Amino acid sequence: MKWSEKDFKLLRELYPDKSIDKKEIEKRLKRSWETISWHARKIGLTLRTDVNYWTPEDEEKLAELSQNPELRGYDIAKLFNRSVGSVLGKISGMLIKRPKRGKKALDLDNVEEHLYD
Repeated sequence: MKWSEKDFKLLRELYPDKSIDKKEIEKRLKRSWETISWHARKIGLTLRTDVNYWTPEDEEKLAELSQNPELRGYDIAKLFNRSVGSVLGKISGMLIKRPKRGKKALDLDNVEEHLYD
């Protein structure tokens, strides 16, 4: 059976809503889950049950922590229980400029010792 605009509209409404059971979606669309999920992917819908959204409080804390040059992305990610990619992506998306990490000061009196380190 061909999908109508009404079917796609209902799919867009039901599919991303994790509170609606798969069986209910099958019943309302009168189609198998395999067909439903295939059409959903085809139009760019995703069914995510593990989304961990950033709250305004998280963003505020992230902005504060990201200004500490001693904390690496890995350290911040552990504090938020997120991946490093998630944290660095959020920092980038928030247009936050991180300070450069400090390097050891070069001992100019013994500069020759550092030439071949």
